[in-house]
Amino acid sequence: MLKIQTIYCNVIYLKKEMEKIQEELHKHAHANTRAHCLYGFYALGKKKSELATLFHKDKKTIGNWVKHYEITGNLNPSLRNTTHTKVTQNQRDWIIQLFKKKPVLFQREAARLFFVEFSQSISLSSIGRILREANMTRQVLERRAIQVSLIDIVRFTKELAEIPWMVHNLVFLDEISIDNTDMWRTRGYGVKGDRLYFRGEFSRKVRTSLLCFCDVEGMTNCYVTEGTFTREIFVNCLRSFILEKQNGVNVYPGRRSIFIMDGAKIHTDENITLYLRSLGLYVLFLPAYSPYFNPIEILFGIMKQHLKSSYVENTKQDPKVILGKVIKQLSKKNLSDIFRKCGYGENGIFNPGVGVSQDLDWYGFKRVA
Repeated sequence: MLKIQTIYCNVIYLKKEMEKIQEELHKHAHANTRAHCLYGFYALGKKKSELATLFHKDKKTIGNWVKHYEITGNLNPSLRNTTHTKVTQNQRDWIIQLFKKKPVLFQREAARLFFVEFSQSISLSSIGRILREANMTRQVLERRAIQVSLIDIVRFTKELAEIPWMVHNLVFLDEISIDNTDMWRTRGYGVKGDRLYFRGEFSRKVRTSLLCFCDVEGMTNCYVTEGTFTREIFVNCLRSFILEKQNGVNVYPGRRSIFIMDGAKIHTDENITLYLRSLGLYVLFLPAYSPYFNPIEILFGIMKQHLKSSYVENTKQDPKVILGKVIKQLSKKNLSDIFRKCGYGENGIFNPGVGVSQDLDWYGFKRVA
């Protein structure tokens, strides 16, 4: 009796296993399975009957895979060239362009706009399918406040055009604050999917602020202070830069006679402007939120890269010593390409379109369209 029960249980188990196998066989094959099968057919010259045995599929199924691939060029049946019988190619292009211009649009809003434009309804599933075929997915939106004024750019372009200049006339200045945390490396190599841990520094050292000047020949000079620059310290450093002979500042139209800076409050004091003009120098202020017109911003990015390469964590290195070495390297760096990248041509013509066309990720901006 016990033997009969054991046999009966084994039969039930085998029946369930066969049902699972049959269920798996009736499922659609994964795209990877199709890819391996087609590779065997085209590259290895395997027959359809051999592939059917190898992949546990019917010979007709293998034939359908080959036929589908030759017609559509796709491995997955869900990605076949959809006919969209009610949606024309022109309408699909319109939907794609709509979401490129307005990436935050909801699909139901797009459906309403589609009806207004074409007097024809469209389902949300059709919109989703069109977007997927265009390789567009719904992503997390990163908001950035970018308040660039076109009028301000025109103002700066006009002011610069009113002064005959060449690139050797221009001097750019700005402040930057650095401590050891800015020298830490933030990326490394590890196993994909695993967190990467690094035993580094956790103590913050004294923050150092620099007032830097640069022209087309490189970093001209830097003035250092601990903490941040006050207006008094800024004015004293600016006066020193102008009056010290080794800095090569000359009365306009001489070399380094046009000072360009951003519109920070510490820079725009009326007395500072009057002082510079009394010395025969021109002063221009960049448009707000437009670092891509300022070559020294790119130079600061290069400086931080050099600092990360030179600084070794958990050592007694003085960050100021490393900073001095990096500044010395940058003082010999020709910035002609960077000036052109920001729109300042060697022929004395400023083209704002060149500066705006830069990769804004470098300056912390992120394009959403």
